[in-house]
Formats: sequence, C-alpha cells, structure tokens
Amino acid sequence: MKRIAFIINVKNFKPSSGHGIFMLGVVETLLNKGHFIDIITDGPIEDNFLEHYNLNIYTPEAKFRQGYTNHNYVFQFDDGFCFEKSINYRFSLTKALSNHIYDLIICNDVESAFVCHQMELYKYIHVASYAHECASINPELKEGVFRECYYTLIDKMMFWPEMTTLIQTEQNKQKLISRLNSSQLNLYVQPYPLTDSNTVYSLEQEGLLYIGRFEDRKNTVEYFRVLKEIKDKYNVELKANVLTRTSHVEKFKKCFAEINHTNYQIKSDVVGEEKSRLIQSSKVAFMPYKNESFGIAVLEALRFMPTVVLNKYDWHYNFSNFSNYISADAAEVSDVIWSAYNKKVDNEVTISEFAEYQKNYEDSLLTLLNNTVKIPTSKTEPRIRLYSTLKSNKGKWMSLENFFETMNEKKVIYLAGDIIPMYIHKEWMKIYHTKNQTYVGIPDDSGNLIHSESNVQKEEVFSNFFE
Repeated sequence: MKRIAFIINVKNFKPSSGHGIFMLGVVETLLNKGHFIDIITDGPIEDNFLEHYNLNIYTPEAKFRQGYTNHNYVFQFDDGFCFEKSINYRFSLTKALSNHIYDLIICNDVESAFVCHQMELYKYIHVASYAHECASINPELKEGVFRECYYTLIDKMMFWPEMTTLIQTEQNKQKLISRLNSSQLNLYVQPYPLTDSNTVYSLEQEGLLYIGRFEDRKNTVEYFRVLKEIKDKYNVELKANVLTRTSHVEKFKKCFAEINHTNYQIKSDVVGEEKSRLIQSSKVAFMPYKNESFGIAVLEALRFMPTVVLNKYDWHYNFSNFSNYISADAAEVSDVIWSAYNKKVDNEVTISEFAEYQKNYEDSLLTLLNNTVKIPTSKTEPRIRLYSTLKSNKGKWMSLENFFETMNEKKVIYLAGDIIPMYIHKEWMKIYHTKNQTYVGIPDDSGNLIHSESNVQKEEVFSNFFE
C-alpha cells in the first residue's frame, strides 16, 4: 500500500469548493483501496469536514506562519501568487516529510507546486499539480481574474518535465497542447470525482437549477433574464433553485425582487444530502457561465437532469458526450429550456454514462499513484544514522516520527541531509504504513519484523544524519 500527500490551501479546505470536492473524492477513493493519505495546508483549519476520517493534517506552527495582508501584495497582484503562502507550505511539507515516506504528492495551487519544484522533491517522489484555471485553458474567452504574468507563470510550469500537470479531460489536454504548440507537456488526464452527490430516491422534480456565485464570469444575469422571458412568454413562473455562497444570497434575492419572481429557494454552502436534494429535485439546470477550466457544477447537474449551456462560450466541450448536455444560442435558450423542462429523460442512459465516468476517474487516480519516480538508489550500504539505528534494532519496526523527535531534539531537520537520504536508501529498509504513522525497519536474521517501538537513546543533535 502507498502513501499520498495532498496539499490544499486553507481557503479551499471546505466541502463546497471545487478543490475541496476533489480532495474528498481522493480521500474516499484511496482509503477504500487500502492506501494512506495525509493533508498539508498553509494554515490552521477552522472547520475540518474530514475529521471523521482521522487523517493527519500538517500545518505550519503559529510562531513560523506568515500572515496574508495587503502589505504582502505590494509587489504582487490580487489573488495571484503569494510568496508567504509558499513559505507556509514549506514548513508544513517539511513536517510531513519528517514523519512519512511518500509515493505521490498532489498540489492544488501554484504556490505548493512551486515549493515542491524548488525543494526538488520530484527527484524522489512523484509530484502532480492541478495548478491551472480557466484562463489557462481558454484564454480567448478573456474571463481570467488574475494578471497576465500569473498565467505566464502557469504556462511555464506546464513545461516542467519533472512534474505532472493534471488536466480534468482529454479535450482540455488536447487544447493545451494545441495552444502551447507543444507535445512535450507532461500532462495527465485526471477526472474529477463524483463526490457529494449520492442519489436521493423518490423526489419530485420541479424548478430550474443554477449553481454558482453571483458574478460576471458565471453570467448570473442571464439566468434571471431567462426566468423572466419564460414567465412572459409561457405565463409560467418556474421555480428557481439556487445553490450559491452565503455572501451572495442577498444579491440573488435583490434580482428576484427586480423581476418580481417569488417562486424560488436559495441554499448556500450546503453539502451532503441537503445539497443532493436541491440538485436532484430540480428538473432542468441552466449554467450560463462564460468560462470554466472544467465546470464541476455542470458535471453534478448532468448526472440528474438536462443541463443547458450557452454555445457562445465553448469551454463546455468537456461534456458534449453526455446525453443530458444541451448547448443553445442565447436568443433561443428560453425556448430550449422550456422544451427540455417538458420532456421525459431516459435515466438508464445517464446511469450508465456516469458509472463509466466514475470508473475512469478511479482508474486514472490509481494509475497516477502507480506512476512512481525512478530513484537513483544506493548500491552500497547506507551510512546514515537512521539506517545505523535500524540495523542495531533489527527485527523491530520504528516510527519515523519518533525517530526524528528522539534523534533530533531541537527539531532542526534538513531536507538534503535528513529527508532525501531516506528515499535514496529506501531499498535497504522495509516500510510499513498505518493511517497516522509510517514505520521503518530492517528484518532480523530470520526475516522477521515485530511491531514494537525500538528504544532509541537520545544523543547529541546532528545537523544531518551522516556519520
């Protein structure tokens, strides 16, 4: 069984965010397959929605953590690359690396990918990154929220041959290859999981669903225009089902009042069964977004109902193979939605499509995990203190965490001297994982290893473990 480090920033550590949904899916899948996973963040978690999984979550110590203030962005750009975040990731990542031996690291933003590259972890651990967003893939739609230099950085990172860039679909992969005019990109298709949308049976379906914030990129005003047009043209006030963020609720209420629409319900930041019920009780979804790198909300809707998008914006080519996918011209979209609303859907076809999608997601994730890095292993017996300690305690498993705490009282752990040698000499020892610990050991002369902590004597602190 293997061990994975999943890096995510505190801002996205929530069950309603796209990265949070991806994290939950990865956690559930890998634990179900018998693997182990730890979470690494840039700060303390206020609401740990993964608490029931009892996972290790590594954060920077408060005395070392860099704060994020407006001053940090004087020479940067709003919502762009944050150097302080990279520093925080490095503290957390080093802590995790001194407790475990990893087979795969998954990064979810540019800062964490940058840190892994600068630490040269790719030489010893497979590092994969979802460090891209909609304007990276569809710049022609011009709906990016960052400055141009940020996207330039992302493009350059995709050319790092040592690290894998994760892309949600084969269509996105081919578009990137074409846009960047290169077949040398280290791209890997890793679909998003079908997370937090379990089937709720015996629900009456009514209403037009919209999922998203109230903002220009989501083209929210188009949703209200269609509701009003259907009401004026067909003399029917469709129920409006809205799933959004709490901070955007009042904006939706104001717009409903402006078009004199009273038949609506708004849910904010809901997850689990409450989210599933809102989605699955809707009859048709309308997602008029201008740009998305993927569109996980569209995926969630397509699974249960006809989902209409605008053909003016072509980011939704990712979903064109699904039977519930409908692309319409803005001038005709109200009629298209009304027609879909009154048409019966073949659920058996949809069930089959998404069963195949889920299988592809799981197969891709497990293949990614098995794509290990070829480490230049040592052919001579190691001369590191970890190996010497294990050799003197043959036949006993030793917790890596306890070893570092015991042998390094001041907790001055160095990447090159302390952590990297474990990977170079990995073949000389046995590794055993539990949910919260990583154990290492050398079998005794009979080939046995018992799960009993070795008695390691405290010694003078060394800056590295070479004898």
